[in-house]
Amino acid sequence: MAHNVRTADAGLESNMLAKEELTQEQAAKIERDFMQEGEEIRLRDGRTYVIPPLLLKDARKLMRELENIDTDLIVGNFLQDEAGHSKEQALFNILLMAFQYNDQDMTAEKLADICDLKQAKEIIRIMIGLNGLKK
Repeated sequence: MAHNVRTADAGLESNMLAKEELTQEQAAKIERDFMQEGEEIRLRDGRTYVIPPLLLKDARKLMRELENIDTDLIVGNFLQDEAGHSKEQALFNILLMAFQYNDQDMTAEKLADICDLKQAKEIIRIMIGLNGLKK
């Protein structure tokens, strides 16, 4: 019976070797995952973006900005307080940090057009996780 197991294992190995080669995109994703270079998120424009961990100087900025927003109810950051102020700018500051290394062309206006509330919450969750922060 042990002989059958070895034969099955050898067959599995040959099947794995016979598979098609990886595309460049697949290889890059495997490398990013292995190197822990970031997490991917797909936005409303259909593109997949990689959110990398922040540099130390930016992580400090992220920690300060996280104190100014509501991470649980993203839409609440758009509401104005009695003085007419909202947390919208702080929210966009945080979201734009996610794209500052890989997509320098990202702006608040563009992000507002391609990112929904659920995706914004996910971007913040990714940034907190990648940078080892807890709110």
